[in-house]
Amino acid sequence: MIVNDRSPARVQLRRTLIAILILFPALTNLVAHTGSVYLAALTAVGLPILLIAHLRPPLAPHERWVLWAFVAYTVAHLLSFGINGLLDTLSDPRLRHLDHASRFLAIIPLLFLFRYAKIPQAVLWAGVLVGAWVAGGYALISHLWLAPGARVSGSYHAIAFGHLSLVLAFMSIPALDVFKNKNPLLRLIPLSAFLLGMTASILSETRGAWIAIPALTVILFFYSASAIRLKHRLVCAGVIILSLLAVYQIPATNVAERVDTAIKELADYRQGDRTYSSSASRIQGWAVSFEIFKASPVIGAGPGSYEPLMHRMHQQGKDYAIAAVHSQPHSAYALAMADSGVLGLLALIGVFALPIAASIRCIRSGPQTRHIGYAWMILVISFMHFGLTETLFIRNINTTFYLIQTAVLMAVAASQMQGAAANTPDSH
Repeated sequence: MIVNDRSPARVQLRRTLIAILILFPALTNLVAHTGSVYLAALTAVGLPILLIAHLRPPLAPHERWVLWAFVAYTVAHLLSFGINGLLDTLSDPRLRHLDHASRFLAIIPLLFLFRYAKIPQAVLWAGVLVGAWVAGGYALISHLWLAPGARVSGSYHAIAFGHLSLVLAFMSIPALDVFKNKNPLLRLIPLSAFLLGMTASILSETRGAWIAIPALTVILFFYSASAIRLKHRLVCAGVIILSLLAVYQIPATNVAERVDTAIKELADYRQGDRTYSSSASRIQGWAVSFEIFKASPVIGAGPGSYEPLMHRMHQQGKDYAIAAVHSQPHSAYALAMADSGVLGLLALIGVFALPIAASIRCIRSGPQTRHIGYAWMILVISFMHFGLTETLFIRNINTTFYLIQTAVLMAVAASQMQGAAANTPDSH
């Protein structure tokens, strides 16, 4: 059955989605609970499209593989929870510990919704650019007037704000493709978004975000290959490095102090100092996770088991006083290993690896999707790095941002591929 693309209901749905998706990155980064509301509402709207056969658009194999990766993440946690429950080894059997993993299933109705509505690529770039501009503007206002000297924070805390602002900054650069063959001054639009997004991340003082910058710079180096000669790209890379060094030297940014503090914390901990610090809490949290993992390497101890097991080990005499300050180990990978063992770790890697493979396919598919593929790769590589020092997906803001942006990127890439196929001579 052919669905009418111009039906009033479908046109109204498309217009509504365009409006709310443009605002999504900015609102999620700055307004508390916005991300959860977005995820719940969009999932509810997408479910009928998923369940009604003649409304479901067909998916390409690479799209199905990405969806299966997200489903596998949920299944891995369910298996660990269920098996540990049956074996009576589950430290905390409350179902709420499955909440965060179960949200990954929302990617399915989200993708079908956005594919059905045929979200244009302008929505993707408008959302990214507006999000970066708003983050940078808010960060400057907060740093200069609202709370001078304090870390700039958004809807959740400074770490999440720094992470999302950095992602939006780097995702802004592939938007340059949209302004090809247009007034050169228009290229200042994505460049300004990049600068403002970077400003927001710097002022958040989020060190866990900054560790992604080298890898993201390499991605941009390859992205620019289609428009800039190698020697000019090397010059640009040098300018970026010098700019970062300059930012490091500016006292007002606090970058030097944050980096030097991390180095000192690591040195102090190595020398036996067990005073609480951000670095020390992470080192001990990772150690706790690895100890839990060694006891149950295949399926882990079950979702929600990290905190009670950590306190039990501390009470038994293990030197985990610093880790006991927090309920999680400050690493998505460490928590996956503790909760669901190798099964959970592979599932976590899957929600990064399969989208990267799909983004590479977009890059290689031609100029219509090349820039979208690079933006998608930036999103995934960023979250892979953030997960090293932060338990990303126990925070709804991170889960929601990753799910919705992934679905938007997939839908926009699919629309671009279909448009390119329709315009080829063989299609007429």
